[in-house]
Amino acid sequence: DKLRATDHDDASDGASASDVYDPPAAGQAEPSPLMRVRERALNLDLSVTPAHSQTDRGDGGDFSSSQLPLVHYRARRVPARRAERKFVAPEDEAGLKMTQMVGLNTEGHDNLAWHPSSGVLCVGVGSTVVVESLETGQKRFLQGHDTDISYLALSSDGTMLASARGSADDSVPPVVVWALARDVPEPLLQLECHHEGVQCLSWSDDARFLLSVGNHLDGKMAIVSMDTREVIVKTDIPHPVHAARFSASGTEVVTVGHLYVTFWRFMTDSLGSLQVHRHECAAPNEEHGVHYTCLDLSQDGQTFLVG
Repeated sequence: DKLRATDHDDASDGASASDVYDPPAAGQAEPSPLMRVRERALNLDLSVTPAHSQTDRGDGGDFSSSQLPLVHYRARRVPARRAERKFVAPEDEAGLKMTQMVGLNTEGHDNLAWHPSSGVLCVGVGSTVVVESLETGQKRFLQGHDTDISYLALSSDGTMLASARGSADDSVPPVVVWALARDVPEPLLQLECHHEGVQCLSWSDDARFLLSVGNHLDGKMAIVSMDTREVIVKTDIPHPVHAARFSASGTEVVTVGHLYVTFWRFMTDSLGSLQVHRHECAAPNEEHGVHYTCLDLSQDGQTFLVG
């Protein structure tokens, strides 16, 4: 009777008819509790319902998170629960120390960064960045985020790493810049430029500037000067951006998204103020509705490749 009452309550909440427990017919064996759980699990609807949507403010129409290309971060279906209690060991007592992590955060889309000349591999595992030296096997663990890391970007010299979250919870998702050259990596900078998550990061070739682009719910782009450690440019982006990077000169940024490839040039006027000039162009002979999801720069710095 208790099983029947429970199943009846579930059915009244919108469960399918196959979820309701029916007593066995005469002559049939009573199914075991494990069989009933297995049957109910097979009938569960695990489809993801997008929680947010935002209008593309150009002529691209409406986008929800399920309609965007897979280069965009998708949060966990069931978010991880934070610990209700925390214990911090006193300074004179030895506490727990992380020595190993196994796995990869599959929700992140660009949470792996590799520096060939130094042999440093950076991987996002949940909210932790694992920095491994493939030459020595040494691993270091960077913990500066509360939820899943979706994007990592290494500077060209391999001395600085930027990490960011793909979504926001109760707090503003920060962009954290780490100094990898130190024995114990520490945050050089923590930026709160985006309120809804970060889509992509990019360093200039000389590592003087860091580009940060918000996701389709945020709609902001920012550039940080590592000389002053301040945001020197912050502007709106009219379309969801899928990828971005600096030009070889460091004075121009290219972003790609729905329908358009956009060039952003930064120039200083006569009063010393930094001005942003935006130029959009659509690739010829492309079908309507195309999404450009990746781009790269040729070795001579003269040509952008977009796909």
